[in-house]
This record gives sequence, C-alpha cells and structure tokens, in this order.
Amino acid sequence: MPLAADPEPDDAHPAPPSPAPRAATPPRGVPVRVAADGPGATAALQVLLSGRPDGPDPPLRAFMDHARTHRMDLSGLWAVYGRRGRPRQAALTVPGVGRTAMLFLSPLTRRAQVGPAAALTRAAVAGHPVRGLALVQALLSTDEGLKSDALSLGGLTRLAELLYLHRPAGARPLAAELADPEAPAGLVRPRPTPADPIEPADPRGLRGEAWTPDRGDAFAAVIAASYEGTRDCAGLRGLRDIDDVMAGHRATGVFHPGLWTLWSDRAGPVAVLLLAEAAAGGDRPAGPGPGVELVYLGVAPRGRGRGIGAALLRYASAAATPFGSAISLAVDRDNPAARRLYRRADFNVTTRRTAWIVVPPPKT
Repeated sequence: MPLAADPEPDDAHPAPPSPAPRAATPPRGVPVRVAADGPGATAALQVLLSGRPDGPDPPLRAFMDHARTHRMDLSGLWAVYGRRGRPRQAALTVPGVGRTAMLFLSPLTRRAQVGPAAALTRAAVAGHPVRGLALVQALLSTDEGLKSDALSLGGLTRLAELLYLHRPAGARPLAAELADPEAPAGLVRPRPTPADPIEPADPRGLRGEAWTPDRGDAFAAVIAASYEGTRDCAGLRGLRDIDDVMAGHRATGVFHPGLWTLWSDRAGPVAVLLLAEAAAGGDRPAGPGPGVELVYLGVAPRGRGRGIGAALLRYASAAATPFGSAISLAVDRDNPAARRLYRRADFNVTTRRTAWIVVPPPKT
C-alpha cells in the first residue's frame, strides 16, 4: 500500500493575485491638481496645449523638451474632468525668477468653458507651489476674449495692452532721425564688443558705466526712481521688491554685464539702459542675427524732458551692432511718450498682447 503523499505546502498553488485597485475617477467639474509625473499628466498637458486630451504629439514633445531644457517646475498643473474621467480643461502655473509665476490656460472656444476656466484659475493661483510668491501673471493674445473673461472671473486684473516692437537690422541710422538739440552731447559711443568699457562722455552731458555688482545699488535706485509718474505698466508699482524686479530683468534674454549701463550727469545717476542679447525664438522676425532686447530704459524724474531717452536709444543702436543690430522691446500702449519715441526710430509693431496680474494669497 503506497504511503500517502505529504500535504503540499500552502504556496505550491498560490492564490491568484487580487486585481489592482482601480484609480478613482476624478470628480466631475472640480479643479484637481495633477501630479506632473503621474499617469494623468500627459492627457492634462495635451489639453493645456491643444484643448484635447488626445491632441497631436509634436506640440507636447516640443513642450516637454523645452521644460526639460529650462528645468520648468510643472507641479502647478491643474485640470477639470468630464463624465468619463478625461480632462476637459487645464491650467498651469510655472514659477519664474523674481518671485513671479506665469499662468497658462487651455484654449477656450465656447462661452460654457469660461466658468470652469475661472475655477481653474482660482485653484491654480491659490494652490501655487511656491512659498513667498509675489505675483502671478498671464499674457494673452488680444483676440482671446473668452480667456480674458475667465481670468477676470478668476480674480486677475488687466494690467496693460503690450505692444511688441521690432527695429530691423537694416533700419536707417538713428543719429539723424532722433537728432535733438537738447540731447546731452557725446553720449553715443559705438563699442566693438559688449564687454568693452564705456568711455566717459562729454562732461556737459552724461557719463556711462557698465554693470558691476558694486554698482548694483545705484542701478536699483535709479530704476526705482524712474517708476515715479510712469505710464508703463503703472499697476505693477509697489507689488514687488526692487531686488525681485532686478532679478526679473536679468533673466530676460542673455545677460551681458557690458549691456547694462548706468548714466550720470553732474548731479549723479539719472538713467539706466538695460539691454540683453536676444534669446532664440520669441516674437522677433527672422534676421541676420538675434539682435538685442531692450529690457528697460528708465529716466529719473529730474532728467525727463532733456532728450535722454532718445540719446539712450541711439546708444542702444550702437551697442546692438555686434549682435546683428536689430532691437526688440515691449511697451505699454498707454505710454504715448515712449510710443512716439520708438515710432520715430522706425520700430514696428509685431504682436499685441494683454497682460493680467494677481497677487496670490500667502501660503499658510
């Protein structure tokens, strides 16, 4: 009689694995934060870029390449979902320098989308991932009326209509067209490279000095003074510390110390001119070189009415020569004096955008 077989161990025929728990369906119509590295991020970003969760891949790939190159923080991604658990709208806040963040909304094509987009806006601003954030901004094309309504309902304030201007490399010399008998003499000194020192100008006019860390306080003081009575994005005044403003200016384009200049008369510093090598892309027309961006031109109140702005623009034209001579800038449409100056200098409008801002609630 054969011996009875030994009983099989408990794990000889293991029980089939339990089915993985199904992901909870996001609540319909309620803004939900989307983990940037989670399974729903791709669909939410597709909606952000194209308005469809199954949108074309090339824009998403290009966006992700840009995000990796620039180390963008995507933790401020939010979405609103429909009945089948698919994202219908999305918003993203991207932290920047100077304690700011930029807000992006998915495309809006119907009035019914405005309410959910406003809810997304409020959630993205209140749930921003950065402590100490001073300002959230958004830039829209002037024809994005539905997004404007959503931002307004979401708590943002319209700051300005910005005109993006470009002066091509082949434009006529500025010295003749901006001639002004009241302008300081001896201001414009062309330089072969952006790092060359600036020679003192005629003592009856202005003396220019390039940026150094030791001159940082003087630069900041003149920039702060230039805000008095300004017509250029006046609603920004007082919302950020001057150190944050300076950091934001420095992050524009490609920084070269020799392209940041402080100008003094006999009474002391009176004006600043901040230029940067133009970064690739953007709204600039194609040309022989990237040119420069005029980041900021500011004159203290005591120096206004003396032609300093026109003289500094002539200097900017000379300083742009090593970079292809083209100059780009943005100006508030409600700044008529600056617009006249740039129009006389053959700047042309390439793009118009509306700027929106909000001061986010403090993080607790």
